[in-house]
Amino acid sequence: MNNPALPELVAPPAWIRTMTVVPADRAIAVNSEAYTECEFEASPEVHAVQWSSQHNFGEIHKTAGPPAMFRNWDFMEYFFEAWRARRAAKLAADAEHLKTTLEQAQGLIDAHETSIATHDEQIVKARADLAEMAPADPTRSALENHVTMLEGFNAQAAASRDKLKKVVASLANNHTIANERAVQAAALKIDVGPA
Repeated sequence: MNNPALPELVAPPAWIRTMTVVPADRAIAVNSEAYTECEFEASPEVHAVQWSSQHNFGEIHKTAGPPAMFRNWDFMEYFFEAWRARRAAKLAADAEHLKTTLEQAQGLIDAHETSIATHDEQIVKARADLAEMAPADPTRSALENHVTMLEGFNAQAAASRDKLKKVVASLANNHTIANERAVQAAALKIDVGPA
């Protein structure tokens, strides 16, 4: 039976097990997913604030004196919103960093392919020159060595390009996941818990 004189207790979202706030470090952790540089204000007397869903209460640890206990999640909602905002910003920055890394890796692949194409053109020209050259021509050996060298460069560039393509495929997958997490966090759609 509800007592109208007592305020109704507000519970945290079901997926939150623990939450810790450390004002001096501007840090907030939810289920051990911690972020610093969170934007919130707290009394300088507060050392830490903790919440445990297992025990359904929280504690405010001050720099002096015993901790003060509280049972209503409402007190933590302010800090939770600061954590969600910082999480969204951090995940967006991570997704942007992955995008930049992906673009750089793709640029390296493009550079390898350009180099291979340039060498292929040089090899075709050198082979045409070799076909017209007399077998006893003194420059023939140097030109044959040049073709061999270009073919070796192309083999190395192709192997490097192929490895980079695998890295890019992995980065693209990671970027997709990171971008989805960033979009969800920005929309504050994390009711099922952080990934």
